[in-house]
Amino acid sequence: MQTTRTDKAGFTLIELLIVIAILGSISIVSIKSYGNLKYRQAKRMNVTKIKQIQHQIAVYDLVKEDSSDNNNDAAAYRFNNMDSLLENCGITSDPMLTDTGKAGTFDWTAVSNASCKIYDGTWRQEGKASKTGSTNKGLTDTLAGKLGVYYLNETDAKLLNDAGIAQVLVHAGTPNRAAAYSGDIKGSFGGGPTWRPEMSPTYPMVVSNGCPVVVLRPNASSTMTGYIYDHFDCSLTNDYTSVSESDFGTLMQSCKIVLFGLNRFSTVCKASVGLDSVPYNPVFDKFYYRQYLLAFLIRNGGQGRQSACRFLGVLDCEGNDLIGAEYGQTWQISEN
Repeated sequence: MQTTRTDKAGFTLIELLIVIAILGSISIVSIKSYGNLKYRQAKRMNVTKIKQIQHQIAVYDLVKEDSSDNNNDAAAYRFNNMDSLLENCGITSDPMLTDTGKAGTFDWTAVSNASCKIYDGTWRQEGKASKTGSTNKGLTDTLAGKLGVYYLNETDAKLLNDAGIAQVLVHAGTPNRAAAYSGDIKGSFGGGPTWRPEMSPTYPMVVSNGCPVVVLRPNASSTMTGYIYDHFDCSLTNDYTSVSESDFGTLMQSCKIVLFGLNRFSTVCKASVGLDSVPYNPVFDKFYYRQYLLAFLIRNGGQGRQSACRFLGVLDCEGNDLIGAEYGQTWQISEN
């Protein structure tokens, strides 16, 4: 008599574990590939934006400069109301009072200097225990580490004025600091999901003798030391790594790169005038200052050159120019 076997063979536990392990490995590789794709897309978009903004600003500057030759004040101050990237500087009841430092001097401790410092976006900490600075980070540490403060002398201020910069915006820092200013406050202290550091309240500061501005440190990059200065035909030394901060001031008296941020109040960002909107860096989320920066070169004569100030180009919110953004090694995707 022939018997029929009815039990069916199935997977053993070991086989199931092997399949699960294989699927897990494939998932890990896929997620990593997706992360790399996101990184590459953000990098390409950032590089493209730098190119586009740089071209638009260069054309805008050229057109407005021609108009300003015909005594057009609006065109003459074509770069007004850019972000100074500073906070707590010169807040008084008199908006014309801007002499907050000794003209012609540098401050390389401005990241922690409470009287006039690099914008760190921590105003929410004051009187609001539930809103700590952890959700409002201001400038990235990478960018802040590349910056210092310079107090303009009369010649520098005149050169910036001639280049179209007569007034910049300073972050109020805290509500209490803003209360000391009786003029027009731009921006808001409000929070909410759409709030971000570059939208914090600011007040105007006249660009004049003693006015603080943000400058790019000569040794701004650890991977391309002095690269940006050299790239803009402003070589200060053959070895930036051996120069101390106390010597930067001497080196930079003849040549310095000044930075300002684009924001929604900038004259150049008005849709009917220059850019259609305020561009932001796609690499960083809204909790960081993510606007692009305009670089201006102030050259105080020397080597047979005339003193002048001109628009150099666009940097991203980590202080990279076009080449640095495309080939630099400091890129990272925000985890927030």
